[in-house]
Amino acid sequence: MTAHGYGSWLGIGVGEDQAAQKYLEILSENMMMKQSKIPKPTLRRVSQVNTVSSKISVEGSVTMQGTFDSIAVLLKAAMGACSDANDLGGGGYQYDFSLADELPALTLELNRGYSSNFKYTGCKANKLTLSQPVEDYLRIVAEFIGKNESNIASSSPTFYDPFSGIDWEMATTIEFNGVAVEAKLLEFTIENGMDPDDYHLGQRYRDDILRKDFRKVSGKMQMDFDSNAQYELYRNMTEFTVEVVFTGAEIEPAGDSKLLRIYLPKCYFSEGTPNVENPGPVSVEMPFEAYMDSEDAEDEIQLRIVSDSNTLIPA
Repeated sequence: MTAHGYGSWLGIGVGEDQAAQKYLEILSENMMMKQSKIPKPTLRRVSQVNTVSSKISVEGSVTMQGTFDSIAVLLKAAMGACSDANDLGGGGYQYDFSLADELPALTLELNRGYSSNFKYTGCKANKLTLSQPVEDYLRIVAEFIGKNESNIASSSPTFYDPFSGIDWEMATTIEFNGVAVEAKLLEFTIENGMDPDDYHLGQRYRDDILRKDFRKVSGKMQMDFDSNAQYELYRNMTEFTVEVVFTGAEIEPAGDSKLLRIYLPKCYFSEGTPNVENPGPVSVEMPFEAYMDSEDAEDEIQLRIVSDSNTLIPA
């Protein structure tokens, strides 16, 4: 059977080498295993004759549309911790995600439109980006570093149904320092600084995937330049908060609504000069970096999901 991209999906299992527990619809992926023979010639002859096997490198990314349910497992993978489902009483269950020093190991099962699936073991989320442009769903890009690859028979996936996408019309709150702003693009990134080069003698795959750098949380906002309000925050190096809330459909029985809340308690703009490029409206892109709140040690970023499911996070 010829493989077709329209049959592809991603399964995620929690653990170094576990069966898939949650199944996600994807837009694209570039997960891959890399290896090669490395020539080690001697001076006795011109031709390459001696070789050693290289390290086995597993890494890549998966891109998907953001929903109020399927992104939960990716948020925990990149942040490290999530509260148990809290019953809100009106049909909704609240999950609060927070940053942790240690990240969970994952097993990825990729269906590439063929009966033999690809399994990537010992994966950790090195980077997660959430972006919201106009006329689109929230877009999630998860970048992974893993240990090994194999082929397995396809699982029998069960997807989140019906599709409950987060789109640009659902952005009910966009506030910088408690003041509403009109944005054309929002983006948030968590970079975990994982070490891709932890290999030991006697094995070709990575021994463990640990941090080699500090975690970095950043973002950017694109907007029409019609006020100096945000630029003054940059000019004066004034710290500010960021809060973005996406509100979805009402959950039956009536009372709660699906929700994604993104909150950063302490940020600084790193650029922000509005340059003129053409006769049209002057657009400015303002990147920022997030820090822990030193007074009460709040995480650099906090995320909350309200869903109609109490089983978003695998045990």
